[in-house]
Amino acid sequence: MNQHRDNTNEFRARKQLEMENLVRSRNHILLEGTYINNTSRFLVYCPIHQRSHDNSLLNYKKSKKATFNNVALCYLLFKTYCYS
Repeated sequence: MNQHRDNTNEFRARKQLEMENLVRSRNHILLEGTYINNTSRFLVYCPIHQRSHDNSLLNYKKSKKATFNNVALCYLLFKTYCYS
């Protein structure tokens, strides 16, 4: 049982780091949120638009795939583009 808990904690720590790196790569700032599963909520801030948005890691990843030429997520969140 302890081994399973350790594996779960390691997995969550890796996913938390993945989420933080993804947010940073889009020139956004992670204000709050802890990864528990793909639907865990977190708050991301866009300094270009000076707005924050509540999202899940799953939706945050998907929204990037729906954009073109590395246009940041802001179009889907705020309906305006921010280029990184």
